[in-house]
Amino acid sequence: IVSCSQPQSAISPPRGYKLFLNPSLDTTKVSNLDIAEALENFLSTKNNNPLYNPLWEAGDFKKYPYPFYDIYQIEKGKSGPNTYLPTLLEILPTDTPHQHLVKIGFMGSPDSSGTYLRAIYNLLAIQNQGQITFKRILDYNTRSWPIYQKGSITYHISPNKIFNEKEASEQEAFVRKLCRFFELDPIKLQYYSCVNPAEIFQIRGFDYEPQMYSADKGGQNEVWSRIIYSGNNSEKYEHEVVHSYIYERFRLQHHPLFDEGLATYLGGSAQLPYPTHRQYVKEYLEIHPEFDLREHLDPYNAVKIREYTAIPYVIGALICEYAYRYQDKDSLLQLFQSGKTDDDLWVTLEGIGLNKENFNEQLRELLQEETVLIFN
Repeated sequence: IVSCSQPQSAISPPRGYKLFLNPSLDTTKVSNLDIAEALENFLSTKNNNPLYNPLWEAGDFKKYPYPFYDIYQIEKGKSGPNTYLPTLLEILPTDTPHQHLVKIGFMGSPDSSGTYLRAIYNLLAIQNQGQITFKRILDYNTRSWPIYQKGSITYHISPNKIFNEKEASEQEAFVRKLCRFFELDPIKLQYYSCVNPAEIFQIRGFDYEPQMYSADKGGQNEVWSRIIYSGNNSEKYEHEVVHSYIYERFRLQHHPLFDEGLATYLGGSAQLPYPTHRQYVKEYLEIHPEFDLREHLDPYNAVKIREYTAIPYVIGALICEYAYRYQDKDSLLQLFQSGKTDDDLWVTLEGIGLNKENFNEQLRELLQEETVLIFN
């Protein structure tokens, strides 16, 4: 533990990991020092295993298989695995005895241009019979949110909005179509309905994270926890619901292009239906005939047009439509037996008649045809 204004203390963290202390933190309180020491021990070991840490509440691992996923390897940057080191900013009381809110800042210098704030993150510290463990703050942050049940989905509604029962009913009708398509029973999902993406980050524990303010709509999906976060001010987020059913059927043993592609094909993207995105891409390619679709197959590094149309998402959806249109549903679902690498991707595409030589031509020709949808 290192005070931001004092030399390093006698406590020596493992592997050189340093937890700095905000100078305004009251270190005369023994409980604060105990929490700080436990926090350093947790932070310095959390990256060893995202599925377990003895300093994390055991019950959290049953509810969220990866309960500290949000800060797993958060220190990593251009300068190495410990680019952004933590500072304990505050230890605040809560309305529950022996429970404190712990506020952590991750800061560092990834290059010579200066020091940057990576994130400010909150979690809970639980003191029980002399032992300190940490806990995810999601339930605490949403403890007063109204809860509604509609079919297989439990809605947690931000106090900044009103529950839209019509949208929830429409989403439940969509779920019934997904169950028939994937041949699955309904999945019990938790749906956190927020007014914007910033509110999603806030309930998850962030006071600051760069992506909080990068878009005015969007969402996240913890498929392993069966949790959907909507930042669209809506109870209808079909794209993310599709992701949950893909995971339930196939887990994550396929290329992400297929995952985002089928979610877009069946559920649209950014609150726009697939045919709209398809038309935007068609128009874009007519203006840019030199655009090589083969160079845009990474959904995590997506070129966007018309603000919300991600090119890789639409390419993935076109592949799904191609398989369904020219072959059948089984051929479409066979895409999800692929591996995760780009080499696996091309081997799988050969099964539906696509390869590096004909990829651009075939998808451009498909765009000239009327859209074939699975759900009408």
